[in-house]
Amino acid sequence: MIFKGFYLILLVTVIVAQDAPFFIYCSSEQCIEPNKVLCERNPPCGPLGDCRGLPMTEALRFTITHLHNQVRAMTATTTPGASKMRALQYNKDLETIAQCWINTCTSEKSACLITPQYKTFGQNLGEIDLYDKPSEDILSDPASLWQEMMTMWTEEVNNVNAEIIQKLPAVEEMYRYLHYIQIVTDYTAHLGCAWSSSNETIHFACFYGPPGGISGVSVYEFGTFCSKCPYGTECYKPLGLCAEVKTHVQHWKAKLLRKNVSGSEISTSVNSWIYLVYCLSKILVVNLN
Repeated sequence: MIFKGFYLILLVTVIVAQDAPFFIYCSSEQCIEPNKVLCERNPPCGPLGDCRGLPMTEALRFTITHLHNQVRAMTATTTPGASKMRALQYNKDLETIAQCWINTCTSEKSACLITPQYKTFGQNLGEIDLYDKPSEDILSDPASLWQEMMTMWTEEVNNVNAEIIQKLPAVEEMYRYLHYIQIVTDYTAHLGCAWSSSNETIHFACFYGPPGGISGVSVYEFGTFCSKCPYGTECYKPLGLCAEVKTHVQHWKAKLLRKNVSGSEISTSVNSWIYLVYCLSKILVVNLN
């Protein structure tokens, strides 16, 4: 049952210090086709062929983090809840290797890259065709394009149930919901994202550490939000997520919308992303209870 009064938090992000620069690590043992092209590019991590990297700004990083944390917050605070869901922090090392990889405009996952902190990481890749969009508007609103990609990943919630959340099946069975699973894995703490374009297609990549989607492991533990926050974290109540104690959690252009959803309809003035998150809560109630 959804609690009657809940908050939808708009544009909430977690701010962390910029990570120190590092050299991209490319393992010759792991770099086999199609990953091998990454190691052979000159300059390293430069765009491949007609692929071109697209710029990341602080505002866009904040927005992407917010979109992820809003899905995680709804997951944590909707019955049966998530007892130790962490608030994601943005990590520029993960962004660096995500940009390095998506500069190939590929839909394949990388097996080559690591950061000083993460030797393995989760990967969400996707693309949006822009044939039906005016060319002059393609990059005029980057946040909307990222929201569209996040919507596609999040809608995979329709394919999960309580059994899957409590224990993931074999990897080959996860293809219908792996993007969503990575977004809501409770022990994942960091993300970094990047994007690129080729012809009339936009390519997206978000890398996550530690990685989710591990067979035999739970996605998140059911329970009251923040009831089992991991060591070194504390409950950030507006989100219902466990945030690192040292982290500065900031409401960026914050706006709280209190909605009573018991038997009422969402106002038409609420944007499509808010409506999607509302629908997510309804799906979670049906699928997980």
